[in-house]
Amino acid sequence: MADQAPDTVAQIDTVAQIITQCRRDIAAGWSHIEAAKEVLRRSRPLQERLREQIASAARAADAHEEAPHPPRSLGFVMIPRAPGGRSRGPLAS
Repeated sequence: MADQAPDTVAQIDTVAQIITQCRRDIAAGWSHIEAAKEVLRRSRPLQERLREQIASAARAADAHEEAPHPPRSLGFVMIPRAPGGRSRGPLAS
C-alpha cells in the first residue's frame, strides 16, 4: 500500500496539469471567437456593399435578357433563301 501513495500523487499531478492545459485551450478558443466576432463586425459594411453590387448586376442582367435579341446573338447567322426556290436535280449515284 505504501507503493500506491506516490502513484496516486503522480496521477493527481498529471490530471491537474491536463486540466490546466484544457483551461488554457478553452481560454484561447474564446479569444479566437471574440476576434472572429470583431472581424465580422468590421466587415459588415463591405458585405452590404457587395450585396448591393450583386443585386445591381442581377438587375442589369435581367434588363438585358428582356431586350429582344437578333438571332445573330445566339451564334447563328441566318442565310436568306435564294429567290425562285431553285431545286436540285436528282442525285448522281
